[in-house]
Amino acid sequence: MLVAAVIAFAGVVAAAQAQEPVAVPGTQVAMPAPEGFTVSERFAGFENASTGASILIVEMPAEAFPQLLEGLTAEGLAQRGLTEESRSEETIGGLPALLIGGTQAAGGLTLEKRMLILGGEVTALLTATIPPDVATPEHLAEVEASLRAVRLTGEPGDAREALPFAFDEVAGFRFDRALGGSGALLVEEQPAETASRPAVFIIANSLGASCSQFVGREEAFGRAILGQISDFTIDEIASNRDVVIGGLSGVEHVANGTSENGAPTTVIQTVLFDGCNYLRSVGMAPQGEGQPYLPRFRRLAETIRTK
Repeated sequence: MLVAAVIAFAGVVAAAQAQEPVAVPGTQVAMPAPEGFTVSERFAGFENASTGASILIVEMPAEAFPQLLEGLTAEGLAQRGLTEESRSEETIGGLPALLIGGTQAAGGLTLEKRMLILGGEVTALLTATIPPDVATPEHLAEVEASLRAVRLTGEPGDAREALPFAFDEVAGFRFDRALGGSGALLVEEQPAETASRPAVFIIANSLGASCSQFVGREEAFGRAILGQISDFTIDEIASNRDVVIGGLSGVEHVANGTSENGAPTTVIQTVLFDGCNYLRSVGMAPQGEGQPYLPRFRRLAETIRTK
């Protein structure tokens, strides 16, 4: 039985290596897709629509590789709710890599997780999430084999290509980078000699959303996730209103509060609902200057549209 298992595993690895690598739009990552997986239209990576399994790809600067190795310890992963079960230092395509296996509880389920960190001209973090009902040993071996067959193309892509939404660089803001494979960070263009903290604008696509979260209670939902912004404590919600942008209905909230460093901050959040998904934008600026930023943030939000 052991010999048969080894032969079966070797066959899975060989099959993955023989498959044609699929380039992921907006990234330097190319890899064979596990059976049933296709390039996602919601984030940078792959997903299996019939099972809910996914492989999320995030690119970071080269210097992030040692930082990730230092931070993704078993203890560090446990703080994120992931229980480590395996760890393997490897060389993939001539580049250093680390493959971590484990489980994570979410929504009453215990999900299988596989994380691959690959170092090179960029650092690639690939996170595979497999629901328990399809997490057979054979399927997990296939996913791991695909991860081990990943390559960096050396051809930088436009990270915006993988995002499920589009936007314009207006009101003095420019695209800085993608966030988590499904979001975008825009920063204020400022002269180098400007000492004040620049304002930021973030756009994100919902992943794993459920209609029951917000249908019939859109304003309350927007208010609730406004309170979940990290590094920001709400003192007051100054206003809220219904909006329609790009054919999508939504809600806008403006709040005043305090950032992590104690600085008074103004936040404007817009949530646009698209079926059981939603697009969320958040603009943050120093409170003393926040009011003049509101029309600029609104102008940015008004350019958001689904692809």
